[in-house]
Amino acid sequence: MGVDGSEAAARALDWAVEHAAASRAELVVVGRSQSVDRALSVERARVVDRARVVGRFVPGGPDELRALECDTLVVGSRGEPFHGLAAAAENPERQLVVVRGLPRLATGVVTAAVGGVSDRAVLRAAAQVCRARAARLRLLHLHLHFGGVAEVGEPDNTPLRHATKYLRAIAPDLEPTNLLDRRAPHEAFGAPSTDLLIIGRGYGGSVGRVAKTAFYHSACPVLLA
Repeated sequence: MGVDGSEAAARALDWAVEHAAASRAELVVVGRSQSVDRALSVERARVVDRARVVGRFVPGGPDELRALECDTLVVGSRGEPFHGLAAAAENPERQLVVVRGLPRLATGVVTAAVGGVSDRAVLRAAAQVCRARAARLRLLHLHLHFGGVAEVGEPDNTPLRHATKYLRAIAPDLEPTNLLDRRAPHEAFGAPSTDLLIIGRGYGGSVGRVAKTAFYHSACPVLLA
């Protein structure tokens, strides 16, 4: 993950520590400047002692962050690392998390947005996160022709049916609820109702308009699968 001494980066670091602890992954923090070095010195003890995460600290900026080999890249919602996320997101082989939301929610729910070309990647990521965090899964489809908002036990449109079928194959232990939402993406993503929003890439692994909308308007951290 990348830090630059900002408050947004500090919140992202908190999220990354918890995520690394839950997923039993190594945490690599990239940053520079004396203020960041001091922050990392304090954070090193917290990473190791509180979360029991194997932490590694690398001096550098956005270029070093983009070049880092990792499974998941975490940045804050503003500041130097965030402005470099477009290039980082071009790598479809790793996940990108933009940590948004203040104060932090605690719903115990992970939301996977389906209805795009990357639904399987979204669902695989969602299953992994839900298992690591013992969270409940909600499937979200922004269905602009649906009359209002309704949470239902059984999906009644094609994206949700396909998503549920795929989940039964890869994660039969998860029992998702399903949400059809007619609101515009910025309104749906801005509603504080989930701890993490997982969204897919567009054609060719690109970052589509819906994903960019989530990066700027979500009420919670956003994972691009």
